[in-house]
Amino acid sequence: MESFYHSSSQMRFRFSPMLKFLSDHRYINVSYGAKQLYTYLYDRQSLSYRNRWFDEKGNVFIRFKTKPAQNDLRKREEKELKDLSLSELMGVDPKTIMKFKKELKEAALLHEVREGMGRTNRIYLKYPADIDEKYLYHCADEEFGDHPFS
Repeated sequence: MESFYHSSSQMRFRFSPMLKFLSDHRYINVSYGAKQLYTYLYDRQSLSYRNRWFDEKGNVFIRFKTKPAQNDLRKREEKELKDLSLSELMGVDPKTIMKFKKELKEAALLHEVREGMGRTNRIYLKYPADIDEKYLYHCADEEFGDHPFS
């Protein structure tokens, strides 16, 4: 059965739009896949805010596996969203995720801190310090509460 959007439909899907500043000329050499990864991580950063994952300087970080755990033999379809790795979520090989991360690091958009054996790295998203005002969305503080991802 086909499902069309209808004028009377009340259904709305959640989505992660591509961040507009990623279309800036300085990111022309960053692949679409790397920009998609950045956008996905930006969206997931909201969980870090809610979970209060801040380092000693107050910077928010994300924890995310690049590839599935070796001892996890479940198929992608059998896992809950929280158990998926980046490669499973994006439907690409773990080496591709590493390539995307490298692109983002070279573009000064991502920083990763190793945590040691058996622990996922801390992922910090960055943005250009001299970001153009046209890429920013301004809102009243009460609209978002204490942070932008309330």
